[in-house]
Formats: sequence, structure tokens, C-alpha cells
Amino acid sequence: MRRHASTYTVAAVDSKPSEQSWSLLGELKQRRVLRVAVFYAVAAWGVTEIAATVLPALHLPDWTVTLVVALLALGFPVAMVLAWAFDIGPAGVERAPPLRRPGQGLTYGILLVTATVMLSVFLYARHGRQPETVTETVSTRTGTPRVAVLPFADLSPGGDQAYFSDGFHDELIDQLSRIPGLAVSSRTAVMPYREVSRSLAEIAGELHADAIVEGTVRHSDDRIRVTVTLVDAERDETLWRGQFDRERSTRNIFGIQDEVATSIAAELRGEVGELEHSFSARLPTTSLQAYELYTLGRHHQWRWQGDDIRKAVGFLQQAVEVDPNFAEAHAALAWAYAIAGTSYVGMRPVEAAALSRQHAARATELSPDLVDPQVVLADISYWFEWDWEAAEAQFADLRQRYPDSASVDISYALYLGVQGQGEESVRIMESVMARYPGDLSIMSNTGWRYVWAGRCADVLELADQMLAIDETYLEAHSLRGACQHATGDYEAALESFRRGRFRSMEAFMLGKLGREDEAR
Repeated sequence: MRRHASTYTVAAVDSKPSEQSWSLLGELKQRRVLRVAVFYAVAAWGVTEIAATVLPALHLPDWTVTLVVALLALGFPVAMVLAWAFDIGPAGVERAPPLRRPGQGLTYGILLVTATVMLSVFLYARHGRQPETVTETVSTRTGTPRVAVLPFADLSPGGDQAYFSDGFHDELIDQLSRIPGLAVSSRTAVMPYREVSRSLAEIAGELHADAIVEGTVRHSDDRIRVTVTLVDAERDETLWRGQFDRERSTRNIFGIQDEVATSIAAELRGEVGELEHSFSARLPTTSLQAYELYTLGRHHQWRWQGDDIRKAVGFLQQAVEVDPNFAEAHAALAWAYAIAGTSYVGMRPVEAAALSRQHAARATELSPDLVDPQVVLADISYWFEWDWEAAEAQFADLRQRYPDSASVDISYALYLGVQGQGEESVRIMESVMARYPGDLSIMSNTGWRYVWAGRCADVLELADQMLAIDETYLEAHSLRGACQHATGDYEAALESFRRGRFRSMEAFMLGKLGREDEAR
């Protein structure tokens, strides 16, 4: 557009051969159409960049970004026509003088259509199809993409709500694990990376992951704030980012987990339908108090120490008292009682077995698709009741119904080891270890199966791998001690058991060395 109509007139008078020298480019410059076009293109690019960032964060559908692109593309020819036809002068908006060569309007129209198409293609290629392009890149590069969800950071004001962020993290892993065509690193594989000074690429390499999920949770009396970022590990590119700030309720907590899991799956392997057995469709509990107690119980349960197991039993017992229909809490309590009946706590086995069976049965009654309480029932059959035939039948049924369940395979491998079928036990555990690389708990279980099978060279190699992942992992030292004891190297075994804080075996080795006074 021009600021003064007189500018056009002067230029026409001064240029004597104007009829011959007139050009469309000169007309566009004179009417300042090119300036408007450049300004519009830059502004449209800025608007699409903002829309592509803000609209997904507001949880609006993906097509809203495409809609913005379409509206901007449609607005371009309108802006160009207005720039051609009107001018801004001292009196305001004025109609521009007519063309010296009216026939050139057709040429301008053709150029306008061409420019509109080019702008539309640029904007659409940049943002309109971005999710599909990323999805194709990750899925075609990896086949079945593997994602590792790193521990979420606790951003609560007092920094004392780690149990809640851990609980959110655990449930998100569980949600992702239910999505077909997506491999997910287990909780015990990712927990050693809570506070490590390694790059995402290094972590992804150790976990054999194609994508990494990072997040934070801020938990207050009435709000829950969650941020989640999905990163392409190989290219170090952010694939998706979500921010959630909602009223604190169980429906919102589980709903956020569903939304995050669905968004991650869509980015990594394309569109997904409704999550099977999604938490928001079947709320495990509507009681915030029960959920808080449940997350506290699970937090202590994962620590695997005597005092923590006792605390876990206490919190989980309170959770099922607050909400007797909380299936997941019953399942966790069943497992806690089963562990309490072993050497971890010293609870009378007959009492622990009865309580464990009671809560496992209740969990299965409330939610028949929960795998863990059914595994606990099979464990009880041979841990406490020595009913080998019942255990064998239960495991056969579970392995048929849940062929990809790691918890079923791990428990069955332990059962086979007890039955003296060491090589078959090892075969199953090696299969599980291959499916969940970097999982220290699974590696430890595999190590003990190696011990029972007499494969000490494999034990020592696996112990080195575990310590390379986490140099503080005590079980690796205990595994070394078991092999050193088996080969008669009692001094080395004593040192390994001490480093692994395996007190009963430390005392046993002192006895073997004739140092009974120290053993006492």
C-alpha cells in the first residue's frame, strides 16, 4: 500500500516512456503489495509456530493446528487483493488508481494464486503434517519402539512428596505397558537414573530405548501440576510436550496418566484408540486418602528392607480400610504380606500366607484382569503350602492367559529352580532379561538362577554389568559371594557378602572360616 496517492502520479509524469517501461513488478512495488506479502508471510509463520506449541498444551485436537494453517492460507489472497485495490492516504483508506494496462490484472491473478499455493504448502509441510512425519520416522526406524520413562522429579514446595511423583511414574509405566506395539522399560530398569549426570543419549543406549520420557510433578493441597516431555533419543529432538494443571482428584490424576500414555503412543506408533483397561474408564478408587496411602505403601514396598516392608503393610492396610473396593491396594497388600512372611520381616509364615491369600483373592474378585494378585496366589501354593501340583497348574493357566507377562515368567522361573529344573529356569529368565534390558531386578533374578544352575562364570559377568549400571547395587555383590562360596573361596565370599550387606551369609561364612566368635 502507498501512503500518498500523489506519489503514483509524479512517478507517471516523470517517466516519459511510461507506456513502454511499465511492468507488473513496478506496479506491485508502487502499490506496496510486495511489502504486504512479506509482512503477511512472516506473521503467518509466527502464528503457526505459536499455534503448534500452545494448542497441544491446551489439549485441543491435532486438527486445530491444521485449521489455523488453512485460515492463514485463505487470508493471504484476501490481504493481497486489498493491498492492490486500496491505499492509505491522508484522508484514510482510499481506492488505488486504476491500472495503466488493465489487461495485466490477469497476470496478477495468476501470480496471486501461485503465491497462495506456495505459502499454503510451506505452512502445511511445517506444521500440518508434523505428528505423522515424526511417527513414521520413529516407527520405521525401530519397528517396535521402546520407550523409557525416567523417574519424575518432585517439585512440591517442601520436596517431600517423592512418594506421590513415584506413584504417578509407576502408574504411567503400567499404562504404557498395556498398549500393543510399544515396548516399555520396567520401573526397576529406570529408577537408577533418578539423579545421574549422563546425557539422554547415554541413558537411552544403556536401556536400548528409542525414546525417553522425562517429567515433573508438583502436588499441593488442591492442585496437581504435571509436565511431560517425550524425546527422540537418537536425534535428540522433542517429539511431544504436555503440561497439565488440574484440580487434585483421583479422576484427574488417572485421566492425566491416560492422556499422557495415549499421546506418547500416538507419537511413537501412530494413532491409538481408547486405552484398554484405562484407569480413567475404571477408576481404581475415588478416594484421595486411599490413593495417598496406596502410593505411600508402594513407595516403601519397592525398597525391599524389613522396616520398609512393615511400613508398606501398614499404609496399604489403611488404604483398603478407607476404600474396601480398591483392587490395586488389595493386590499390593497381598504381595507385601507374602514378602513379610519370609526373612524380610520375620512374620509367622502361616499368618502371612493366610492374609496374603485373603487380599489376593479380594483383588482378583474386584478386578479379574489384574495379573499380580493371581501370581501371588500361585506363589503362596509353593512358598508356604508346598502344594507343587497346585502351583504348576496355576502357572500353566497364567502363562497361557498372559504369555507376555514378566511377573508370571519370573515367578515361574523361580518355581522351576526350586524344582531342580535349573536350565529351563535360566532359559525363561534370559528371555525376560532380553525383553527388559537394563532392569537390575530382572538381572538379579537371572543371576540367582545362574547360581542354582552352577553357571558361576555367567554370574560374575552379570554382576559386573549390574555394577556398571549402578555401582551401589548390593545384590551384585551378594551374587558374587554366592559363586565364591560355591568354588570354596570363603575369604572372597565373606568380603562380597559384607559389601552386599547379606548379614546371614556373612555370619555363615565366618563360621566356615572358623571365626565363630565374630559370627555371633
